[in-house]
Amino acid sequence: MNIPDIIEKIDELTNNERSKLVKNTVEKLGQQEKKELAVESVNSLTTAEKKDFVRDATQNLNQADKQEFVEAILGKPTQKATDTLWLIIVIVFAAGFVLSIAAMVYLAIYDKEISDKLITIFTTTGAFLAALIAPSPMSK
Repeated sequence: MNIPDIIEKIDELTNNERSKLVKNTVEKLGQQEKKELAVESVNSLTTAEKKDFVRDATQNLNQADKQEFVEAILGKPTQKATDTLWLIIVIVFAAGFVLSIAAMVYLAIYDKEISDKLITIFTTTGAFLAALIAPSPMSK
């Protein structure tokens, strides 16, 4: 039997029969051929279908494997990116701390009531900044 005859016979199968045929055929392939077929199949999907496929395919992975998967796609952040992010966080908290002090001084000078929210901002930002310079309890 030649390929065109086989294709003609496959066209006569029901969708369920075709699905079983494909599954049985794929099981008989080697790992490399399976991988190539999977890549080819996924590449033929629309972007939305690819997103659904990736979500479904990774749903049952454990957390460590999911992390490895994300790092393989996005890569690990560089030290410069991490440092920049920390710098932004520290600057924002420091600005909040300084502004809350300035606001409390202003309110004290003009005999106005200092709100609980302002005190909360002051203590929270101060605690965050203090925690950054405090020695780690794990270090000796």
